[in-house]
Amino acid sequence: LSDSGSGGDISLIGGATSASKVTGGNLRLLSGSSFEASSGEVIIGSANAGRRGVSGAVVLRTGTSSEGNTGAILLQTSRGITGRAGNIDVLVGSGDSGDGGHLTL
Repeated sequence: LSDSGSGGDISLIGGATSASKVTGGNLRLLSGSSFEASSGEVIIGSANAGRRGVSGAVVLRTGTSSEGNTGAILLQTSRGITGRAGNIDVLVGSGDSGDGGHLTL
């Protein structure tokens, strides 16, 4: 909490390597599991903006590649053993001064 400047940043970065033909470290962010109940949620988002600001963007992107393909982005629900698989919903918010944002697929 800062009352005189910007808040602090947190970066979670997988380990880098300078060795030839080996892969850098992975980053996994998982919720907790449960033996008989639901697993925990994973919520990734930006906080609400102040009175005159804009809330921060949420960016999901792959890195660039100088001599090969870039990575893929996969949004996937898993199999429901005795139930249904979960939905994938893409929603655009509304605004008080005009139309909501655009959706481009």
